Amino acid sequence: MTLGDFISVAPRYSRSVNIERDASDPAALSGYVVTSTAYAVLGRILTALKDPHGPRAWTLTGPYGTGKSAFALYLSNLMAGDGKTAPLARRILKDQRPDLDQEFFGRRPFGPLRAAVSVTGSQGSIVEAILKACKRDLARHFQGLRNPFFSTMVDLCSECARSHAVPAFDAVAAIVGVARYLQQHGKASGVLLVIDELGKFLEYAATSPNASDVYVLQLLAEAAAPNAGNHLCLITV
Repeated sequence: MTLGDFISVAPRYSRSVNIERDASDPAALSGYVVTSTAYAVLGRILTALKDPHGPRAWTLTGPYGTGKSAFALYLSNLMAGDGKTAPLARRILKDQRPDLDQEFFGRRPFGPLRAAVSVTGSQGSIVEAILKACKRDLARHFQGLRNPFFSTMVDLCSECARSHAVPAFDAVAAIVGVARYLQQHGKASGVLLVIDELGKFLEYAATSPNASDVYVLQLLAEAAAPNAGNHLCLITV
């Protein structure tokens, strides 16, 4: 008999979390524990979203290995309006933190849920990465529809593919237009944009200042302000 006969490691603990790769994987959420820190942060974010004048842009910081990416993945699924992982995320909240579940997802939920977009940092342009993630994660909301803002987003992605720099302002304008459309047509209450491993984008910008426009972060944060219409939420990790 060996130790392996008695003890096994759950798959979700055998590798690090990647919020893009694991976005629709139930196994990545199975066994997630809403720790006291996750409980406190989640409560602050959900309370802010419930308040029409609450903040809509946050940065989560902490040491390596403390569960930031796992929390970002869980939050994205919890706030997603559909998908096979959203019910699992809410069941975890109901089982472990029934007070939060009752307050925000109980008899009087605080409105339609958001369309989640997941971005993982890399040694490349942050504008290009955000546009590609938005095109990928929001496409299902526009199947069979011709929306000028989503069409612009697709065109901007094509520009990136041809190695053409896309102005940060144009990228954010397209994202905000899509988020506003989703809200106005009742498809979602807006867009939740989660950028994990932000430091990798910042490292790339420091070494290649002409190839990456981190000004997009300020534009996104301004677009997420409550007085901008509550179409967009931004979380960087």
